[in-house]
Amino acid sequence: MRRALKAHDREEPTEILRRVGEIWGTPSLQDLINLGDSTPGPDFAALAPAMNDLAEAGDAVALGVLRQAATDLVEFVLLVRAKLRAKHGIAGEIPVAWTGGVVEKMRLVREPFFAGLKAAAPEMAVGSEPVVSLEGALWRAKRLADAAG
Repeated sequence: MRRALKAHDREEPTEILRRVGEIWGTPSLQDLINLGDSTPGPDFAALAPAMNDLAEAGDAVALGVLRQAATDLVEFVLLVRAKLRAKHGIAGEIPVAWTGGVVEKMRLVREPFFAGLKAAAPEMAVGSEPVVSLEGALWRAKRLADAAG
């Protein structure tokens, strides 16, 4: 929303505010802002499919949002990797698995996410298909149980 409001203030073309207004049922920009600032606020994550549609249709502001999402995901993976290495004394590369959602459904996030990881950590194995979250939790529980004896 911040990027869309900045674009609006700069009179840059974007359909984000109109589309969010439709989704949230806000008849004016002021109503949209008031709802966005309310407590509890609206479910901003629920706007992701609309942002994707707008970006795929060529909305430059929406495309910027998705590119930033990919960059943020890459940075988060690299941060977790650094913390795991430091905490557990891991010298080698740490493989990455991912599960559904944005990476699976949004090409404009998925492609720069994979490219960003490859550029930052060429040796990192990154799964090409999503995994089931529950399988990761079960794998971790088994490892902890095995370690406990």
